Amino acid sequence: MLESLKKFILTLSLFTVFLFSYFIGIFIINYNISDNISIDKKDIIIVGDSHLGASLNPKQMRSAQNICQNAEPYYLTYLKLKFLFDKNVKPDTVIIGFGHHNISNYNEYKLKDEFWTDRMFNTTYLLSKEILSIPKIEIDYLQLFLIYSRNMCLIPKSDHYKSFIGEFQGRKGRHTINNYQNRIDQIFYYKVYDVSELCISYLDSIVHISVKNQITPILVATPVPDAYYELIPATVIERYNLIKARYSEEGIQVIDLTRSKYSIDYFYNADHLNTRGARRFTGEVKKILSDI
Repeated sequence: MLESLKKFILTLSLFTVFLFSYFIGIFIINYNISDNISIDKKDIIIVGDSHLGASLNPKQMRSAQNICQNAEPYYLTYLKLKFLFDKNVKPDTVIIGFGHHNISNYNEYKLKDEFWTDRMFNTTYLLSKEILSIPKIEIDYLQLFLIYSRNMCLIPKSDHYKSFIGEFQGRKGRHTINNYQNRIDQIFYYKVYDVSELCISYLDSIVHISVKNQITPILVATPVPDAYYELIPATVIERYNLIKARYSEEGIQVIDLTRSKYSIDYFYNADHLNTRGARRFTGEVKKILSDI
C-alpha cells in the first residue's frame, strides 16, 4: 500500500514537472514569436471600433489598412498604436474613429464586465502588461490571466498579430434598424451615465503620439440616423462639440459626417453602416482627404 502511494506521488510529481516545463517552453516560444508583427507598409492606418471597422473600406482607398477592432475603446487603441509605432510601423496618416459613443462612460467597463472581457482580452492579450498600467479603471485580472495563459502557454502560435491587428468587416443588408432607444440605453445609460474623462484623455494621447511620430492624425465620424442622434444625451453632444472645436483650433482635421443624410437603406442597424453605406461613406471621406 505504502509502495503504491510512493509510486503514485512520484508519477504525479514527474507529470507536474513535465507539464510545467511544457507550459514554460511554449510560453518562451510564443513570447519570441509574438514580438514579430507582420503588417504591410501603408500610407494610411485606420483605427477605432466597429463603426469605422464596418464603414471605411481600405480597398477603395490608396495605400490604406483598416485595423479596427469591434468595441475597441480609445485606451486600447492607444496601446496598440504605441506598440506598432515602437515596431517602426509608421504610416503618413492615422484615421481615428471619433463618434459620440467613443466618449461615453460605458467604455470604462470593457475590461471588467463579462459581456466584453473575453473579446477585449483575446484581441489584446499581447498588451497585458500595458493594460495593467491603465489608470483608474477596473479590470477582471483573473480573466485577463486565463486568456493570456491560454494564448501564450498551450500551443505555439505564429499568428498572434492577426486578432490583434483587426480588419475591415463590411456588414451586408439590414439587421435591426428601429431599436434606437435600446441602443442608446446600452451606450449612454450603461450603469453610471457620464462622459468618460479617461477615454477623452486617451484620445488626446492618440493624437499626441501620432504628431510626435510625425504622423498626421485625422478624426472621422460615421453617419447615424436622425432618430438615433436625437436620443443622444445633450451633455454628450455638448462635450463632443467642444472636443471637436478644440482639435480644429489646434489644426487637427476632423471629418464629422454624423449628421449626413443617409437613407435608412444604408444602415445595417441603429448605428452601423452596411456595405452599401460603407461604399458611399468611404467615397466621401476619400474625396475630402484628396481636397486637404
